[in-house]
Amino acid sequence: MGKKFSSRQLSLAVIFFLLALIVFISFLSSEDRKRDDLGQQAFSDESNGNIPLSEISGSYLFHDKQDNKDYVYTIGDASSEIAMSGIDLEKKEIISTTFLDIKEKILNKLGMCHSKHVKSCRDIEKLLTTQWEGIYVDPKKKIFLLNEALATILVYDQEIEDIAQVINLDRFTIERTNKEAPNNLDENSLGEGLLPLNNGHILVLKENFPPSLVEFGIKGENSEGFNESLLIDENKPFPSKKFRLEMEPLYVWSLPSSMNHCDLSELAYSKEGGLNILSQKCQIILELKELTTEIKTLEFKNFYRLPPKITEAEAFILLPGHGEFLIFEDKKNSGDKNIHFFSSKKQGKNP
Repeated sequence: MGKKFSSRQLSLAVIFFLLALIVFISFLSSEDRKRDDLGQQAFSDESNGNIPLSEISGSYLFHDKQDNKDYVYTIGDASSEIAMSGIDLEKKEIISTTFLDIKEKILNKLGMCHSKHVKSCRDIEKLLTTQWEGIYVDPKKKIFLLNEALATILVYDQEIEDIAQVINLDRFTIERTNKEAPNNLDENSLGEGLLPLNNGHILVLKENFPPSLVEFGIKGENSEGFNESLLIDENKPFPSKKFRLEMEPLYVWSLPSSMNHCDLSELAYSKEGGLNILSQKCQIILELKELTTEIKTLEFKNFYRLPPKITEAEAFILLPGHGEFLIFEDKKNSGDKNIHFFSSKKQGKNP
């Protein structure tokens, strides 16, 4: 009887092992299908280079009408230095880079203490001058900077060389609390990219918990979504001039459920390419369809798959033409190659 019982146990163990193996293989296959659903290789690497800035996390393409030249503005996690790089769009080459460090401006305007010997002062300084995740430059050279940890947008005016505005983002969900985030809040999964609009609203990407696109505005205002008429220009600037603004979510668009495993890292716009978002985790750029309050889930016109060698894409800009991009990687060593120019080989349908 004992031997038969042992044989039966062995048979059951083999069966359970085989079932577990089948489940594991099915899981791996489903993960592969998720990646395949987001498209195949869709880029050719034309060249790469470097902007000597550590941990690039935000970028913006700016045309200066005063000297009729183009510049790429970049910001990083590690400091309050803004890199301003001249760019030849035809040759797709960075010409030269100058730096603007607004650390002292921030501390003089917002800091309560400056002592290098008091730990709390050092902590405040670090909190106020690091963790930048988005940048936008308006026609009058007002630089909008998104601080992830503080959920705050700082506006630096290059003309007056000072902080012109502080915009606080109350929360990143319509609900008062976000039950999906650890401890109801994850400071590393808040704002990741921004686009101010001429109606006084601001589009902001939320990285995770859940990944989404949020329209911020003053409490009581109605969401207007996005279209070209809302873009800021010389005649239609960001309207509010109050030094301090408090904003809350007016509307939230989520990723499709099939893409919940993705994160969101950057938001960019061009006239030819429209509104695009980057997912670092899924290594893909998604071109959005219309953004209206009639939908709650983001819809896509096209998608562009990054090559496997780019694993730390945190920022990008759309170059003139359709399907042309400049990708920035988050590299701690400022001397490492952190720029990739890409052209799409093909476009895909909705992932």
